Amino acid sequence: MTAVTAAGLVEPGAIDVRAEWPDAPERLARTDRVCHLALLAAYRALGAPAGRERPVAVVYGSALASLTTNVRFYEKIMRRGARLADPKRFPYTSPNAAAGEVAIAFGLTGPNLALTSGFHAGLDAVLTARRLVASGRAPAALAVVADAASEESARWLSGAGLVAQGPAEGAAALLLEPDGARGALCSISEAPFEPAVPATGPCVSLAPAAAMELVRAIRSGLKEPRTFAARCPLGGGEARVIVSPARRS
Repeated sequence: MTAVTAAGLVEPGAIDVRAEWPDAPERLARTDRVCHLALLAAYRALGAPAGRERPVAVVYGSALASLTTNVRFYEKIMRRGARLADPKRFPYTSPNAAAGEVAIAFGLTGPNLALTSGFHAGLDAVLTARRLVASGRAPAALAVVADAASEESARWLSGAGLVAQGPAEGAAALLLEPDGARGALCSISEAPFEPAVPATGPCVSLAPAAAMELVRAIRSGLKEPRTFAARCPLGGGEARVIVSPARRS
C-alpha cells in the first residue's frame, strides 16, 4: 500500500487561480485552462510552494490534455498563416504542458510524466504515482488529473460518437508517500485485474471523474475499503485502485 497524505479538488465551474493563490507564478497569464485546473488542484493539495526544490515526482493524467489549445492554435494558423502564430501559446500545445507547469510552480524535481492513455488516464496517473513511490524511484509523487471543457472538446467527442457522462471538466490532485507516512488520509493499492466489460454505448467519463470521486470519498471519511475504476471504450483500457482508511497507531 501507499499513503495519500494530501488531496485537492477542483469542481466544474468558474475558477480564478490568482484570486485564491495571489502569489501564483507570473507565467500563469499565458497558460491555458487545463493548466489552470491542474495548478489549482495542486495548490489545494500542497498549499503555497515551499520556496525550495523537493524530489517529488509529478504524474499528470488527462483524456483530452491540450486538445483545445491545439485546435485554437492551428485553426489560427490556417486562417492567418504560420508567420502570425503566437509563440507564447505554442508550448501549451504539448500534452505534457500541465505536468511541467505544476513541477515548475512547486519546485518538484522528481520524475515528470504525462499520461494521455484514454478516459481512464486519471486513475492511471494515480497508479503510476503509487508505483513510483512503492518502487523507491521517488520519495513522494503528486498525481494530478485535469480535463477542461470547451466547444472544441465537445466537438471532438461528438465527432467520435461519444457523450461525456458526469463532469465535463474538473481536476484532482493526490500526494502519495510511503506506507506509514505521518498524516496519512488513506492508503491506496492496486486492485486485482479483471477483464474489462466491453462498452455498450457512447457515454464516457472524462479522466478527472473517478479521481474527483476518489478525493470526495477521502474528504467524507472512508469507513471501509472502496474500489474505484475507470475505463476507456476506445481500445478497452482500464484502471482500478483500492482506497482503504488510514491505519491508526
